[in-house]
Amino acid sequence: MLEDISQVIKKLKKPNTTAIGVALPGQIDQSKGVLHYCHHYPEAQQNLPIAKQLSQKFKLPVFIDHDLNCFVLAEAILGRGKKYPIVAGITIGTGFGFGLSIDQEIYHGSQNIIEFGHTIVDKNGPKCSCGGFGHLESYVCGKAMVRLYEKEAGRQKDTRQIVQAAENGQKAARVVLATMSDYLTIGLANIIYSYNPNIIIIGGGLSQVNQLINPARQKTKKLLLYPDQLKTKIVKVKNAYHSNILGAALITKK
Repeated sequence: MLEDISQVIKKLKKPNTTAIGVALPGQIDQSKGVLHYCHHYPEAQQNLPIAKQLSQKFKLPVFIDHDLNCFVLAEAILGRGKKYPIVAGITIGTGFGFGLSIDQEIYHGSQNIIEFGHTIVDKNGPKCSCGGFGHLESYVCGKAMVRLYEKEAGRQKDTRQIVQAAENGQKAARVVLATMSDYLTIGLANIIYSYNPNIIIIGGGLSQVNQLINPARQKTKKLLLYPDQLKTKIVKVKNAYHSNILGAALITKK
């Protein structure tokens, strides 16, 4: 992983580069530049001092943070959340990520572990990539889409093929996206109940799938109790991947 990151830095680094920002998954202590643990890389060394190692290699200050924190920071400062004090961001791709910005500052939590995607929506649900069961991410992410489709159709397709099949009207694919959208609705409502943000911004590779996102945005309103909760805007990011990169740059300025 470090070698892959180093190769990217070598390609991007310019003579006038003054700092390096790296967005990563997992439990990260951004103040110390340490990746404590990431279930996506279970074989990796724990408590890995990534910032220190990269800084020594490239002779520049290095800053790291969770990729979702980078995403939501960029949206709060430069993107669709810049007019709002409390900005929630989710990304739907390989997994389900969540970040929160308050007054253009990332909320990290007491142990730097904000994992809304691993909230339990069905204790008897399918196994999540982290090893738990019935997590929101078990139903709303790329891997979940593939698994749900195989169960529904009895054969395998990748996410692009499933989305295309749904657009072409295939019943199994449409059922899968409807199921995912129902669980996304639950997730969006729970974010509003838990954090009362001004806006929720949806990013990630699946954020542009209208059959997944648009029904959830509409149905969320029906799950809310207080009229003022309807004021929370739910929008799609303009560019599915741009904000993660911009956020990695912005953390070097904090």
